[in-house]
Amino acid sequence: HEIRRTPIRDLPHTAIVRFLDMGTDVEILVPVALDRLREDSDAIGLLCAVLRAKHFDWRGHPELVGAVRDHVYTVTQGIGEITDSLVRLEYESAVWMFYAQFERGLSAV
Repeated sequence: HEIRRTPIRDLPHTAIVRFLDMGTDVEILVPVALDRLREDSDAIGLLCAVLRAKHFDWRGHPELVGAVRDHVYTVTQGIGEITDSLVRLEYESAVWMFYAQFERGLSAV
């Protein structure tokens, strides 16, 4: 309950990930998470949480869909620079799996 009293700007990435995964306040937290990803493109867990945010009205926010796609591109370029093959594969598989689900959700009728 204490974390709910924390101002959004002071929430750590892990708290935002937790709230997004619970489906809590997604209309507020998805834009906040995308702003944070602009500043910290290495936050792969935060990007994956945004991609998993099924309760967000993505069709009503096409500009945010474009931002998500840009972040996925940026993150995957950074992942490609990781020299440890197992770590790179772990990150790539997570991002691509959640991104595929994200795009599938957008195309569902």
